[in-house]
Amino acid sequence: MKRLRLLSFIAITFITTTNSFGQNFTIIKSLQERLTKEKEVGISTINILNDLAWEYNKTNFQLAIEYAQKAIRLSDSLNFYDGKTTGMNRLGAIYIYQKEFKKAEKTYLEVLKREKITNNKYGIGRAQNQLGEIYRNIGNLNKALEYSKKALKNFKELNKESIVALVSSNLGFIYSELGLYKLSAESYQVSLEIRRRLKNKKGIAFT
Repeated sequence: MKRLRLLSFIAITFITTTNSFGQNFTIIKSLQERLTKEKEVGISTINILNDLAWEYNKTNFQLAIEYAQKAIRLSDSLNFYDGKTTGMNRLGAIYIYQKEFKKAEKTYLEVLKREKITNNKYGIGRAQNQLGEIYRNIGNLNKALEYSKKALKNFKELNKESIVALVSSNLGFIYSELGLYKLSAESYQVSLEIRRRLKNKKGIAFT
């Protein structure tokens, strides 16, 4: 069951692309070229570093961490609030991929505070969903349920259907783990109906 739990995890920034290695290399090369052309350190530099952290997250965790941490440090020095929040999101996702859930928990709790300060509803929902997934993976199902339900509410209000389907599917798994099978079936049904409407074949098959 633990294996299934890990396999069912889908990291956020919610819509994760399935770039091939070649495409990923091309993106990284382009970002590196842009970075070397930066005449002075500024907001664009931080954005590039955060993008590099995201791309390297698919191929090289250590480099991904280094770029995210550098983006965070530079954001602090330039008082670039959003840049730091993005860097922390990158770092949290990396920790999840590496199954370092304590570090991921600490990071996303801080991200959630920051997103609430700026009232970024999407960011709040994203952090809540990530925390739900973290707690689900470490077996704290009550906290997983709490955060996932909050994330679902936010994304429903934002009319983010594909994400509502994702979070509903996650909730279906949590309810099943808790032995609440009726609620589990209802959550999976919500997810299935949305994915059918969106013609998401992979999502339909998974749900």
